[in-house]
Amino acid sequence: MASPEFATAMKSVWDIARQAYTPVEMLFLKKHPEVVGKEDYFKPFEPLFKNGIEKVNWSHVEEKMQELLKPMFVFDVSTFSGDMKKQFSFAEHFFISVKNESSEELLGFATFLIMPEYAYGNIKATSLAVLPAVQNRGLGLLLMASIFRIISYVTRIFFCTRVTNKVILMNYPHWGFVREVDPVLEVYRYSFNPKHWVFIEYKADQTKILQEKAATLIER
Repeated sequence: MASPEFATAMKSVWDIARQAYTPVEMLFLKKHPEVVGKEDYFKPFEPLFKNGIEKVNWSHVEEKMQELLKPMFVFDVSTFSGDMKKQFSFAEHFFISVKNESSEELLGFATFLIMPEYAYGNIKATSLAVLPAVQNRGLGLLLMASIFRIISYVTRIFFCTRVTNKVILMNYPHWGFVREVDPVLEVYRYSFNPKHWVFIEYKADQTKILQEKAATLIER
């Protein structure tokens, strides 16, 4: 993650991420405005909520949301501290994108992470987004399955999503994912309120949907 190449790749998909993640986060905030003032992640929104939920200007909230999301995709690795670079040096990050074959337009992307503390074969899906205009065409499944062509020893993929993210919660069971019954929150490295997140996993020894999709990819 501390490499210039990874930073360049992430910057190239910021517009896709903005279009995909902003509605998800906005829906969650509208459904659970009580998180403002209680969770550190939403501290930047406190001035916008100070006069009560009825007085909130949601356009300004959306602008603030994008400001909050952008540094996750657009960042300068030269500003990383020594400790950050050391931490990332033990991690393996994978960036996968899908493009229109004729125009080379970026249509979607996915990122995956392997940390030393993960069990062998475990990989975390850290982001996945497809342009709204080309959603529901199988590109998300293609991106998720692609990791099986890159890493031969994947045994489990895991991630979490907002409880209000109905698109993910409806689609991922069709890809072989199930809800993780007893997630080890420490593995996620962040403080997650289980009331606001759904933890999902794919076990390669229990389903072959992603492996079979990956097998259809053509190498050039």
